[in-house]
Amino acid sequence: MHHPSGMGLSALNGGNAQNVAPLDVETSLVGALEGLRESVVGVAAGMDLLGRRSEIALAQETLRLSEEVISLRAGVHGLRMQVSKTLGRQAHGANRT
Repeated sequence: MHHPSGMGLSALNGGNAQNVAPLDVETSLVGALEGLRESVVGVAAGMDLLGRRSEIALAQETLRLSEEVISLRAGVHGLRMQVSKTLGRQAHGANRT
């Protein structure tokens, strides 16, 4: 099947997609329907694969962001402890005078 740009579907999809068989009008109706059915099965398999890849990419990105949040929380906690210690020293020094 061709796109208006003149490129085939496999070229538009990075060459990884299965080619959709062209409709052969010279065959019987049963043959044409069987060809269409095979094409639909191929497209469905491609969509399923794309969905799985998207789910994996989303899971990886979620894990990466979770690790980043943990790291940021640890950094903020360290800063909070330093500020608390500094304020405690200042309050303790103010009480001595």
